[in-house]
Amino acid sequence: QKSRSNHSKKQARAQGEPWLLAVSSSLSHVTARSIVSIYSQRMQIEQAFRDTKNARFGLGLSNSASRTPERLAVLALIASLAEFALRLIGQCAINHHLQYDLQLTNRKDRPEISVIGVGKLLVDSPLSAFSIEDFRRTMKQWAGSHAAIQI
Repeated sequence: QKSRSNHSKKQARAQGEPWLLAVSSSLSHVTARSIVSIYSQRMQIEQAFRDTKNARFGLGLSNSASRTPERLAVLALIASLAEFALRLIGQCAINHHLQYDLQLTNRKDRPEISVIGVGKLLVDSPLSAFSIEDFRRTMKQWAGSHAAIQI
């Protein structure tokens, strides 16, 4: 039997169940590692939808009485702008390690609150007194990791 290091065993436990991903043959030029990387972002996307719709964790867009496509489009635009501001505040807080003051546990191995959730909790808090330079640094950090963002 092959011997495994403690690090290897820890990584294996952290992975949990293996993924079986089926993709279109039109993606045959994309590497398996890239597909897994894209798929692994699904939780971030699901959290973003929750942050938009849910009143408890986010903006409460699902509580809107608007039903016409035009009004929903305007609400979606307003929600997008609000979420951008909350994401900026939340990321500044994370850069200053303030998210740990908001968690219910002292766990530091993975986030317990989404970036937007951190921003929402800090909007009315004295902890969120960030400078313009804090926001600039965060925006530059985003621009460095996202080719679509230009500052």
